[in-house]
Amino acid sequence: MPGRRISGHPFIAGRLTCFLPVKPAKNRALITATCNRQPTFAIDHFALFYLLLFAVAFLYATVGHGGASGYLALMALFNVAPDVMKPTALLLNLFVAGMAFVQYYRGGYFSPRIFWPFALASIPLAFAGGLVHVDARLYKTMLGILLLLPVGRFLFFNNTPAAELKKPETGLSLFVGGLIGFLS
Repeated sequence: MPGRRISGHPFIAGRLTCFLPVKPAKNRALITATCNRQPTFAIDHFALFYLLLFAVAFLYATVGHGGASGYLALMALFNVAPDVMKPTALLLNLFVAGMAFVQYYRGGYFSPRIFWPFALASIPLAFAGGLVHVDARLYKTMLGILLLLPVGRFLFFNNTPAAELKKPETGLSLFVGGLIGFLS
């Protein structure tokens, strides 16, 4: 179609592509644009989105989590583009988890012996997983399934009493850390 192409910002206006006529019509009221719009985020939802984002961050931080799953779920509900979801959730998660880590470290609840096997496997595999490009629909389907796993755990499995907890085996810690890193 001849004309000028206008594209909107993927986060605010969605994927908006319009073709305007090359020659303006005599009556400006008759000028129309042919648009293909796939909205991802409406401007009038900003206040609700940020209010819910604050609530998610606060609730996750109170239990020592960064909240990435909550941010991803919230952005998926608001139909944010996956290319925007990933880095936004990562930055928010690092900030909130960093604040929680400082508080737990000051309280004496950090154990380097438990931490290092998980970190050793998860960090490089998180980088490798980030290099894998996944279709947006498959990404949201996988995200939904992975977000439902902790819900099932909390609903159907009892918590282990603190007296029965023991240090995990190093091999299992490496495997689980690598799996978490790659999927994140």
